[in-house]
Amino acid sequence: MFVTIEVCAFELSFWGCDVHVLVVPHLVLVQVPKEFFGSEDVAVDISHHDSAPQLPELLLMQVCRIGLHEEVNVKLLVDLFSNFKSSPRATLLHIKTKKGKGYAPAENYSEKYHGVSKDLGSSVNTFSSAIGEILSEKMAENKKIVALTAGMALGTGLSGLKEEFKNRVIDVGISEEFCVTYAAGMACGGLKPVVLIYSTFLQRSYDQIVCDVCLQNLPVVFMLDRAGFVGSDGVTHQGLYDLSYLSHIPNLSVFAPKDVADLKIILDHALSLNRPVAIRYPNGLNESFNSVTPISENSLWEIIRRGKNENVALCVGPRAIRLALSVFDEKVTVVNARSVKPLDEKMLDTFSAANIVTIEENTVIGGFGSAVLGYYAEKGVSANVKVFGAFDEFVEHASVASQMSRHGLNEETIKKAFDK
Repeated sequence: MFVTIEVCAFELSFWGCDVHVLVVPHLVLVQVPKEFFGSEDVAVDISHHDSAPQLPELLLMQVCRIGLHEEVNVKLLVDLFSNFKSSPRATLLHIKTKKGKGYAPAENYSEKYHGVSKDLGSSVNTFSSAIGEILSEKMAENKKIVALTAGMALGTGLSGLKEEFKNRVIDVGISEEFCVTYAAGMACGGLKPVVLIYSTFLQRSYDQIVCDVCLQNLPVVFMLDRAGFVGSDGVTHQGLYDLSYLSHIPNLSVFAPKDVADLKIILDHALSLNRPVAIRYPNGLNESFNSVTPISENSLWEIIRRGKNENVALCVGPRAIRLALSVFDEKVTVVNARSVKPLDEKMLDTFSAANIVTIEENTVIGGFGSAVLGYYAEKGVSANVKVFGAFDEFVEHASVASQMSRHGLNEETIKKAFDK
């Protein structure tokens, strides 16, 4: 069995324990005795480097890194892991794998097949698919606009755009914190950075958003893909916290378009503000609505269907709007509350005497509904507001429809919202 061994010792003052320093950066093939692994010898060749450590020296090293240079062999891995249990040293196993192994389309287009549906087809995401064309128009109009992502060029819709604007579309790899700080530096230099990251991954860069972007009030636009329930992407990928972790940051505005046409309007508005802005939108297929309403600082929200204003549904995002339209009759006013921060205070004042429900794909703690309640409380208005959103719990793997239903975002529950 042939393995590659990279060995190094290092010195740390760790809780009072000093470790000797010796760095050997070479990759060498060595014979590893049973004293290292435990049960049996691993017979391999040793490479010939003048400065390479000899076998006795290897036994004194503190860390061993093993890289497999062959196709993944399950039996070999099981044997290695079993031997590692009795190793006296810290051991790092570096395995070379082939993504999508065994399915040709996935092997050839590994990024596209990073997440698949039950029939092994790639998913359709309306907003992500439209991003390339939208940004292409903006970048052609304004040479100061640059697009950045963190290892998700295909998922966020930037792949085609990268071919068109090679020097203005930058993928920094899976390093969201650096991506945000990089954008802040660009903004300081006079550019207009647009940062495209999944909602769940943007959490990693919270400190950079606060200190590097918002504290300096820099014109960085964050575009949060996969916001809300994400279905089969699983518990770690839910985009249910961004409204809460972004809305409380000073200088930052937060928007949620209802469809692609709304996204274009909001992006134009965001680029004109010359300050930090976040735009969040969900995954999946999202058909367009019939209405297109301009946005301004004096007119933030959009009435999708006007009722008698006795009962009002304030909805964030396309799925919330469609749920309200399907459940409530024409007597209920349905609003596209596309600006989560700032709130449309004029419209809220108009509805202060109404029965209000808020619907959002975000945790109910610190989200849009909480902001509406806070606004009326600060005004001293005793408004009748019911908040619907994700419960205070982690969301298990399921379809988007099942996840929404489990959290009360279903016809049966919402239909009772205006019951006395």
